[in-house]
Amino acid sequence: NEKEEAFAELQSACTLAASLVARDREVSDWHALRRDCLAEEASFDVGTGAGGPALAAATQALDVARSVKSSDCCHDQYGIARAYRLLGDAHRLLGNRTAAEDAWTRAFAALPRTCAERPSEKNEREIILTRAGRTGEADQLAKKLTAMGYRATDS
Repeated sequence: NEKEEAFAELQSACTLAASLVARDREVSDWHALRRDCLAEEASFDVGTGAGGPALAAATQALDVARSVKSSDCCHDQYGIARAYRLLGDAHRLLGNRTAAEDAWTRAFAALPRTCAERPSEKNEREIILTRAGRTGEADQLAKKLTAMGYRATDS
């Protein structure tokens, strides 16, 4: 099964990222790699409907995201926002709407306000705006992304 193979590769990459962090906790890029890996794991689990594993991975991603202090503070903030969004998605899968809405509200609050955004960050903002019930803003951003030819890989 291709999904199982992809997930095995992802887990292998996450194991490597964790070993790098264990080797030297001072390298912020390795923490960012670990955060992104855990977020991808949570996203994969959300996509397959595995709420429990998604919740565990998103919680870990959030814990790591909070510790990342790189030279790109905007990207760091997006890491936190994405982890909160995935935490909300996991709670939604598990039927806990209140916890999901709380996590999405925190995701929105974590979004940076004055950064130049990469297209993938604009896409994350659009997803978070949608989850947080700010559909008008989300729709405007989605139109801008479409106009620039951006194709989302995660929603």
